[in-house]
Amino acid sequence: MSTQHIRLVVVLGALVWPLHAAAAGGGWPEFDDAHLQAGREVWLGTCRECHANSLSDAPQAKDRDAWRPRAAKGREALYRHALDGFEGPSGTEMPARGGNASLTDAEVKSAVDYMLKVAVP
Repeated sequence: MSTQHIRLVVVLGALVWPLHAAAAGGGWPEFDDAHLQAGREVWLGTCRECHANSLSDAPQAKDRDAWRPRAAKGREALYRHALDGFEGPSGTEMPARGGNASLTDAEVKSAVDYMLKVAVP
């Protein structure tokens, strides 16, 4: 393999690796607590789609200012909104179970707990 080919492979690897890391959940905290880790997996698979991009009106996971007033309502209110769905004052919608009807109550609650831990540590 020529030096040019090796350089090309290195450059392409450097470009592709961040995409792989992002797809695998890179950049989102992991916790030792099994409940929070389970919530992280649910969050990565379902919640991240809306809560980690600026394309939706959903409060972004790492936006502490957006989450403080929500957290002040109490965990039970947030569980209820995540489980049953919620239409906010601006008319935006949180679909029940994040739009993933196959999630159990425990999985949804673990995802809420994960997001709160990330947003309001």
